[in-house]
Amino acid sequence: MVLLTRSALILSTRNNHGKFVSTLLYLSDSKFDGTDFLESILRKDLADLASISLESTNKILLQLKHEKIIEIKNKNIRILKSELIKRLSSAG
Repeated sequence: MVLLTRSALILSTRNNHGKFVSTLLYLSDSKFDGTDFLESILRKDLADLASISLESTNKILLQLKHEKIIEIKNKNIRILKSELIKRLSSAG
């Protein structure tokens, strides 16, 4: 409960990029197997978890992919630069 409340507070004070990369970081650290994850989660669900629009989610995913921070194959997202994701999350 405390973790959920802390996460909600952090998300409420961040910009969209910060919210999104924090969500990726949270999911990769706690729910999935390291940097390969999100095979079964919909982009709409990612948007909802990050508290941003689906359009913003898609734009951010494309930016992160273009900058080679993540890789997207089929519906699987893989973090290629986890240290950069952590820094983006902190700055967010």
